[in-house]
Amino acid sequence: MQSDRQKTNKREVSHSLEKVELTLVKQVSDLMTFLSEPKSDDSLYETVIAMVERALIQNALLRNDNIKNKAATYLGINRNTLQAKGVRLGVDFGKTKSS
Repeated sequence: MQSDRQKTNKREVSHSLEKVELTLVKQVSDLMTFLSEPKSDDSLYETVIAMVERALIQNALLRNDNIKNKAATYLGINRNTLQAKGVRLGVDFGKTKSS
């Protein structure tokens, strides 16, 4: 049986996640408006996905002391996938460690 404190914590976490989701929806909407003018051959979807993937990889590296194996595990992907995506997206691996 859950204590009142556990129930309160779950409600607070749920509320926080809802706020994050609303913020994300707003920011993606703003980003889509900004990017709506065609500037390249890539679709809006591809452009936004590339930006999000790049940010995820960069943040995963920062949170894991720039160790690629740890960053890949954190993201739930293979290290080789992290490397390939990072190269394709222009992530600077110059200061990263392989293991």
